[in-house]
Amino acid sequence: MKWDSSFNLGLKKIDKQHQNVIIAINALETAVIKNQTGDMLDKVIIALDAYAYQHFDYEEKLLEKYLYPKLDVQLDEHSTFILKIKTFREDISKNENPRKLGMEICNFLRDWFISHILEKDKKYLEHLKSHGVQ
Repeated sequence: MKWDSSFNLGLKKIDKQHQNVIIAINALETAVIKNQTGDMLDKVIIALDAYAYQHFDYEEKLLEKYLYPKLDVQLDEHSTFILKIKTFREDISKNENPRKLGMEICNFLRDWFISHILEKDKKYLEHLKSHGVQ
C-alpha cells in the first residue's frame, strides 16, 4: 500500500501518524508474502496498539478541544478498531494459522485505513481548519 496524496489531511502530526500505519501494513504484507508472519504478527499488533493509543488520544483531544459536533462518531470508530485489534491479539495467541491471520489483519487494516481516513477523518478536516489547526 502506498501513501496517496488523497490520504493527506493537511494536518502534519495526523498525516505522519497515518503514514506510520501504512509502514506497519506494508511490513506485515511483506512478511505474509515471504511466509514469515510468526514474529511479525506480534510486532505489528504492538505497533498498532501504540498507534491506537497515541493517535486516537491526540485526535480525540483535538476534536474535543475544538468542539467537533460528531466526536461520538470518531469515538465509536476508534473503539471498533481497538476491539478488532484485541481480537487479533487473541487469535495470534492461539497460533493456528499465522499466514492466514496475517492476511486477514492486512485486509482489515487496508479497508479500515482507507474508509476511516477518506470518509471519517475528512469529515472533521474542515471543522479543524476553520479553527486554524494545521
